[in-house]
Amino acid sequence: FEAAAVERMVIQNADLSIVVADPEAKMDEIGKMAERMGGFVVSKEVYQTYTSNNVKVPEGHITVRVPAENLEEALEQIKADAVEVQNESRSGQDVTREYVDLKSRLKTHEQATEQLSEILDQKTESEEVIEVFNQLVYHREQIEMLKGQINYYEEAAALSGLCPQPGQPSVNLRSASSRS
Repeated sequence: FEAAAVERMVIQNADLSIVVADPEAKMDEIGKMAERMGGFVVSKEVYQTYTSNNVKVPEGHITVRVPAENLEEALEQIKADAVEVQNESRSGQDVTREYVDLKSRLKTHEQATEQLSEILDQKTESEEVIEVFNQLVYHREQIEMLKGQINYYEEAAALSGLCPQPGQPSVNLRSASSRS
C-alpha cells in the first residue's frame, strides 16, 4: 500500500489573540517576520473598538503564512513582546489520504493519456481520430485539475497559517471616589 511510503501531510494553523502596546506596529512587525521566514501576508485589517467606558482602542487582524518548519519560531516571536496572550489555538488537518488518492488518480490519467496517444497514432478514420482525440482532451483536463489540487495540498502543508489578533489593553477608567 502506497500510503505507508508517503510522509504525513498535515496543514497546520494557529490563531492568537494578544494584547500589545501598538497593534498596528505589531502587525507590520508580524508581516515583515513572515516575509523574512519565506512566507507572506494573506490579509491585514486595522480597526477601532470601544471599551465599556467609551474609550477608543485600536485592534487588528492579520493572517500570514510561514513555512511549516518555522511555525514554532513564528509563534514565539509574535508572543515575545505581548503584554498578554488572551487566546492561543492550533489546529491541523491531515490530508495524507486525499493527497495519495490524487497522486494515484493522476498516475491513472497519465497512463490513459499515453495509451490513447499510441492509439491515436494508429487510427486513420476521421471519426475514430475525433473520438480518441476527445478522450485525450478529457484525460489531459483531468491531469491539469489533479496537478492543481496536488500543488494546493503541497503548498498548504508547506506553509502554516497564523492569525494573530493584536489589540491594546482595555483601559478601565473610573472616576475617583472618596470613601467615608
